[in-house]
Amino acid sequence: MPTIKDIAKAAGVSHGTASNVLNGRGNVSVEKIKLVEKAALELGYKINTKAQTLRQGKTRGVAVIVPSIVFPHYADLYEVLQKELTSRDYSVQLYTTNSMEVSEAASIEDALSARVSAIISASCFTDAPSVYSEHACDVPVVFVDGKPVGVEQNAMPQIDSAISSGFDYAAAGRELASFLLNRNAKKIATFTGSEHAYHIDQFLQGFLPLLEAEGIDCKLVTSYDYLASVQAFELFEPDCVYDYIVCSDMLRQQAAIAAHSFSSVHPLPSFVTITSRAALSDSNAYLYELDYKRLAYRIALRLITLLEEDARDFSPIFLENSGIKYLSPRSKTLPKTLNFLTVASPSSVALERLLPHFRRKTGIDMKLTVLGLNELYDKIKEEGNASDYDLIRMDMAWISELAPKVYAPLDTIPYDWDRLFDQMLPVFLEDYTSLDSRRICLPYDPSTQILFYRADLFNDPTIKRMYYEYCKEELSVPETFAQYNKISKFFTRSCHHGSPLKFGNTVAIGNSGVSPSEYLPRLFAEGGSLFDQDGRISLNTAAALRALESYKEAYEYSDKRIYQWWKNALEGFAEGNAAMTMVFMNHASDIINTKISNIAGKIGFDAVPGGKPLVGGGVIGIHPHSKAKEAACEFISWLYSDEVASVFTMLGGLSPCKTVYNNRNVLELYPWLSAAKRSFSIGQRRVDNKYYKNFSEKMLEQIISVSIKDAVTGQLSAQEALSLAQNRCEEFFIQRNSAEIRF
Repeated sequence: MPTIKDIAKAAGVSHGTASNVLNGRGNVSVEKIKLVEKAALELGYKINTKAQTLRQGKTRGVAVIVPSIVFPHYADLYEVLQKELTSRDYSVQLYTTNSMEVSEAASIEDALSARVSAIISASCFTDAPSVYSEHACDVPVVFVDGKPVGVEQNAMPQIDSAISSGFDYAAAGRELASFLLNRNAKKIATFTGSEHAYHIDQFLQGFLPLLEAEGIDCKLVTSYDYLASVQAFELFEPDCVYDYIVCSDMLRQQAAIAAHSFSSVHPLPSFVTITSRAALSDSNAYLYELDYKRLAYRIALRLITLLEEDARDFSPIFLENSGIKYLSPRSKTLPKTLNFLTVASPSSVALERLLPHFRRKTGIDMKLTVLGLNELYDKIKEEGNASDYDLIRMDMAWISELAPKVYAPLDTIPYDWDRLFDQMLPVFLEDYTSLDSRRICLPYDPSTQILFYRADLFNDPTIKRMYYEYCKEELSVPETFAQYNKISKFFTRSCHHGSPLKFGNTVAIGNSGVSPSEYLPRLFAEGGSLFDQDGRISLNTAAALRALESYKEAYEYSDKRIYQWWKNALEGFAEGNAAMTMVFMNHASDIINTKISNIAGKIGFDAVPGGKPLVGGGVIGIHPHSKAKEAACEFISWLYSDEVASVFTMLGGLSPCKTVYNNRNVLELYPWLSAAKRSFSIGQRRVDNKYYKNFSEKMLEQIISVSIKDAVTGQLSAQEALSLAQNRCEEFFIQRNSAEIRF
């Protein structure tokens, strides 16, 4: 085995330099990094991490002890813990016990011998805290689904050096009992884990008394995990017939179904099962969901804070139950068909895939008419053209101009609108709903600009050192457009021959609807505006000139393709030849698909530079002349339900509902939603201009886009382009003020 001394000699560098490179320390030049890495590779050197650990006296290891990851909730728990902790350079060791104390004791011993920094345990010990305090007193322990020592039932647990975590299991029991009673269930069985487990005991205390109070005798079967498949047969003794079987987890539901197939001649009863929250699940199943992924995320954050910041916070981590997800009852007789006018977008594709579900739930057919953006605008604008539609989707920037033509104010339609708005993120409740302080529409697929960048390159030590030598500053995610352009130049091979990429960025510039999307954030970041203090259009300003010159420079570092749409610019980025791109996030779902993306798994994301992103996306409303307003409200209830909102988003749509932005399954698939939530609060777009009669924000952006494109592609100077755009706006909005103008 070669030593660091051997590598230093082969590379022609000092021992200290070789050591710094191999251990990721120190300020070493790119040239020397490459020499050391080449020598190490040729000599077959591998870092002895165990020896490093012994020298340091500790590990960055975390042990996760669970009964089995056959259980979906523990699989979800481990998956998130592994992802979050390894992203902070912790190693995660999984131990499974099959709920046997002897196996768990051996796991504790093995974890401690590996000198882990913390333990996370879904323990099968009845008195787990005392066991761990005796054997693992020197490391923090997080108990999942367990009751710590010295804590009475229903109290919030807290003991020294341990953190209790989980959900309100007694509430789950009460809610499921109420659910069954509301469905007039008479014959019920319950199949759970051992009643000695704290969370099972709490569940049964909430569940059984409510049934007993109604005179319902519930058959109870409990089992240790490793005996579940055997003891499931106890459910189906002769003449045992049930309306429902309640299971504490999916493993027991599967065991009960298998036992029924062998031991019962009666129809399979309905199952009501406690499980980990999922974005996509069987819509015909009765599921009670607990968000174990979100719990794992909270545990990981607490441990990182505890281990790295020495914060002594051992308070419990208890989350609200997500609750019951079940097949809603068929609605009363309603019109058989709804007509929906919408734009071609990822959301229209997602909705079309879900319409069979809507038909099964409600008995209502939905007929979609899907148009291009400009075609949709023209159709809505033409008086009477949209009167055949019950529901209409338009861009949120068109609300002031077009919504009064085609939307009935919500307060004229009987429906619990306040309850619906409570389901949505508060940030959407003004710009996406109201006109002159009156609610007229609903956020449908709100979107915002996000910066996507090559995280693998931004975090690469050699690239970072190259950037430092090139720019004399650290490589980091750009916070200003000046930094964005500087990084773009560095990654453009024609400007910097050492770049691993051909281009610095990709730009959507071909379509009149997208050309302003990179100019306007630059304008707003420069402190500029499209209007003067009196509300008159003012495009030819010093801030506008600086913004346009910045945009022109960024284009010089792009691949200079004429991308017609944000989706196309993102596809160019996904080819792997550019370092960054700025796009509306509703076009980003394909970037994680390895079949069409060369950079899946290598992507970072953040707010756009300058802190002034555009917001966009669409709204929907009900046409005043619709004869199916009640059926339209039924569609709205379906679309914004917890069940559908997450699936709609997973398929490429963007729901405004809180449940989506809190769903760990969705956030793992599209992690940029966390950055989007922040961007919406600082976003720019809606213009409610009172200076001009019949003001059209779309026409303003269309006029700007023509001049912006001419400037960026070199057909006009920036000054000429801004002057021309100003003149065209004055002609359109002041002299003629008519959409008939052509240029």
